[in-house]
Amino acid sequence: MSNCVTSIDPSSVTEQPAASMRQAIWICCALLGFSAALASAYFKFGWIPGDDGTLAAGAARVLHGQLPHRDFVENYTGGLNYIHGAAFRIFGMNLAAMRIPVFCLFLCWVPAVFYVAWRIAPPWGAASATLLCVVWSLPNYPTPMPSWYNLFLATFGIACLFRYLETRHKRWLYAAGLLAGASFLIKIVGLYFVGAVLLFLVFREQTLNHSSQSEKVSGALLYRIFMFGSLLMFLCSVLYLIHPHGSGRIIHFVIPVGAVTAVLVARERRPSPGESWQRFACLFGMIVPFLVGMLAPVGVFLAPYFVSGSVGTFLHGVFGIGMARVSGLAVYDPPSAIGFIIAIPPLVALWIGFSAKPRAALMASAVVAVLEILLLAISGKYELMSQLVFESALMLAPICVVVGAVGLASESAAGMGAVGQQRLMLLLGAAALCALVQFPFAAPIYFCYYAPLLILAMFAVISSWQKSASVPMLCVVLGFYFLFAAVRMNPTRIYRFSFTHPAAMSRLSLPEAGGLLVPSPETYETMVAMVRSHSTNNQVLAFPECPEVYFLTGLENPTRDDSGARADDVYRVLASNEINVVVIDQKPYFAASKPTPEVMAAIERAFPQSSSSGKYLVRWRR
Repeated sequence: MSNCVTSIDPSSVTEQPAASMRQAIWICCALLGFSAALASAYFKFGWIPGDDGTLAAGAARVLHGQLPHRDFVENYTGGLNYIHGAAFRIFGMNLAAMRIPVFCLFLCWVPAVFYVAWRIAPPWGAASATLLCVVWSLPNYPTPMPSWYNLFLATFGIACLFRYLETRHKRWLYAAGLLAGASFLIKIVGLYFVGAVLLFLVFREQTLNHSSQSEKVSGALLYRIFMFGSLLMFLCSVLYLIHPHGSGRIIHFVIPVGAVTAVLVARERRPSPGESWQRFACLFGMIVPFLVGMLAPVGVFLAPYFVSGSVGTFLHGVFGIGMARVSGLAVYDPPSAIGFIIAIPPLVALWIGFSAKPRAALMASAVVAVLEILLLAISGKYELMSQLVFESALMLAPICVVVGAVGLASESAAGMGAVGQQRLMLLLGAAALCALVQFPFAAPIYFCYYAPLLILAMFAVISSWQKSASVPMLCVVLGFYFLFAAVRMNPTRIYRFSFTHPAAMSRLSLPEAGGLLVPSPETYETMVAMVRSHSTNNQVLAFPECPEVYFLTGLENPTRDDSGARADDVYRVLASNEINVVVIDQKPYFAASKPTPEVMAAIERAFPQSSSSGKYLVRWRR
């Protein structure tokens, strides 16, 4: 179809003035300096033993030639183990070494965020969006979790697709596909970004079709049947995945995805000047390069599995055991519908800013600023106030996506231009689908794993109908959330929005820790000393949910699962007399993973001697 290859918006290829480009470069450099300083300040903070332990144990196994899923149980897809294994090779076998790659990727991510924001807002507006993204991201929990990589790679992918809209070169589709494939290899939730891209490409095909100069209306019945069926299957897949029960999952997961999908359905009902074959050719002309790019890194990663005949084991580990294990243990639902009450104040403030006359809006902004300063001070004294502010940001997420989708489906969307609409659709799709990273475990830090995508979508929505009178109120409201994240959220406080209330952080002196600051370091130091003194064959059995024991002690696990041991594995190890020391986490993060009384009785009979160090119970033979 001819309109698939022709420009649809001259503004998409307009070069930035040299003065504006220089200004943007200086702003970007300043943002990079601020981000580096902030992330460096918290580089060795943020400690959840199970997280660091899982990542380190998997990387150590890879260094010994083992394959994820084939040779050991892996919670994620497996690609991150190779990154951390390389970090161990270069920087030494310690937990801090794993943080260096994610820190470097974070610094590369900041300019990408600024680039995306700059395409939807002026340089200083883009700088504000970037600052907000930074303080709501990695500095809050610098442990190199795979979800950070998913966030960063998705942002790079969005930047590539923005560039594709400007140049229409398909190499940017390949690049976005490569990034999506790499994201999947880090963690399966990378597929959510793939879904967002596919929705975006459907939207782009609709835009190209509607921009056709043909006066003939073909109907494209076959294409429309295919599209309506595909969108219905997509929605059913999301519903099947999250099996929504309770208003929290419906509000945060179903409604945003449904709103974005509804935009495509509404646009597909318009008259079509293109024939079905033309529309299929246009759509798959974009999807195929993206999928080819995506499958390239996946194919390389799977090569050892093909050679060893263990592709089925890999697929079962990623899509079977891994998903069943997480959904069976790690369940934490987002706030319910009543939480919308918390989001009312910032929404009212924004409504005043956008609807009032300039003088009244300025006065209202001053009043709101004073109230926010008081709230920020109170939140430092009362933890409940901090949680309420955090949840107000969380509740703004579905509202932003729905408002953006409604605007995109309305007649007023034409004012954004074709490229502007496509940018907004891409950001809304990414915000809606990548929010699923919170399922099934919507602990507070999981909001930070996709919050920057939401912030970019929010700025795109705001820029589509902003007026000058709204600027003061926007600065006040967004400034408040920036200060809250910078002052009230950091690695020493993010725990308090969740389950735990740790003591002051101190340096863990074990060389394997790499100088990380943790609560109660003596707990780990004493436990490691006891285990090493009683292990005579370089092995230890540690469960449930304490993989850090293996890495910190440097001892081997006689089972395939570093995060726990099934009852039959425990009985097998006991019967074989392979080990003479066991470590039991008496307060696992997930109560469902506690060993049964029968397993504990068997361990007590086999290992009668015991001593405790904090939450760890160490048992050994005489």
